[in-house]
Amino acid sequence: MKRLSYSIVYHLFLIFLLTISFAAKGAAQSNSGNGHISGSIFEKHGGYIHGYLSVAEKYSDNILNTESGEKEDFVTLCSPGIWLSLPGGKERIPETNTSSITPGGVVLGSLSSPEFRRLMAYLIYSPEFEFYADNSDENTESHHLEASFQYRFRGGMTVGFVNQFVKTHDERGTGFTTFLDEYATNLVQAFVSYDLSPKLTLEGRYGNFLVEYDADRSLFRDRMDHLWAGSIEFRLTPKTAVFGEYEYTTVTYDAYSENDNDEHHFSAGWRWMVTGKSMGSVKAGYSIEKFNAPGVGDERTFILSAQINHRFTSKTSVNLAVYRRTNETDFSGADYMLTHQIQIGYKQKITSKIQLNVDAMYSHDQYEGVVGLDGQIQTHDDNYYQGSVGIDYAFKKWLTAGLEFTHSQRDTDFEGFDYTTNEVLFRITASL
Repeated sequence: MKRLSYSIVYHLFLIFLLTISFAAKGAAQSNSGNGHISGSIFEKHGGYIHGYLSVAEKYSDNILNTESGEKEDFVTLCSPGIWLSLPGGKERIPETNTSSITPGGVVLGSLSSPEFRRLMAYLIYSPEFEFYADNSDENTESHHLEASFQYRFRGGMTVGFVNQFVKTHDERGTGFTTFLDEYATNLVQAFVSYDLSPKLTLEGRYGNFLVEYDADRSLFRDRMDHLWAGSIEFRLTPKTAVFGEYEYTTVTYDAYSENDNDEHHFSAGWRWMVTGKSMGSVKAGYSIEKFNAPGVGDERTFILSAQINHRFTSKTSVNLAVYRRTNETDFSGADYMLTHQIQIGYKQKITSKIQLNVDAMYSHDQYEGVVGLDGQIQTHDDNYYQGSVGIDYAFKKWLTAGLEFTHSQRDTDFEGFDYTTNEVLFRITASL
């Protein structure tokens, strides 16, 4: 945890030091001696600091996600948070989607707004506390801290930086232990892009991802990833582009060097951003994974990722996320996992205050290598299913309430790890 602690403080300080210095420089260039900060730098929209508080009560008929000996309980969830943005705005930026099993950390890249910004900086802290009514030994807390910075120079060069720290736990019912596995991750990413012409852009990117588990039983999962990437993008229109990309990731484990591996990703894709209507990215390619352990052959496979957000009308929208890729194993007997996942969400505005939300997810993990557990030696597949339906009601712009039902299910080859869980959650959120 020491490596994570110094990294967080240093990089967060660096981000906002850069923000202040670039803003001051840009303001001086834009002022032309008038003594006032130019709107072209800060693009004043107000609302630089925002706070929120979300409190929820959840009932679960299987809090540990186990096949037998299910425990039901009521859980109180408390999520206070604060976020700061420059320039000011009312819309919260989606946080970077990371996972402890993903090489390089980032599961899917964000779909950013096409709006031009000379300078953007963002900071959010969002903890969550879980309190169980009858099983207080299961109480947990999670912390999410993320900061990002981006600046576009007049010559066509853009630089950016993000640092994310997460202290959380694996979802109950994943992997092959009935214990709650807590861990911390830290992601650092930096990029520089340059517009060779109005239609052609080059980009280089570096990432560092640290994973540290608390319990000794999970020390085999502690590792550090380094990612180097380069891409070239050609804009077909102001709102659409095609691109080619190469990523090289080194995965180095702290104690289990036989799990070290290198990944090469070659891919091409298409992205579009039609403001207010549709935005998305589709990318496909080829992956080569080379392992350090003797006797383990190279893995060559097709990879795919897609994100689509489409608004059919002002009241109806759908979002889709799909990916197929190799992941690091969460079981010490396997070499790696080949993961397929699809998520789809549907939102329907019923009235100006009422919104219907429907979400579904299917995930398939194929463990590669010989997996042994309690005398069972076999290859292994996992299937996860989840569906939810909910209603949100807006009392005011700053006060909302929601009621949601979720059904989750795991179907696995190993006996004793299947589960079915049903949950009902009521949430109230106040925000500024």
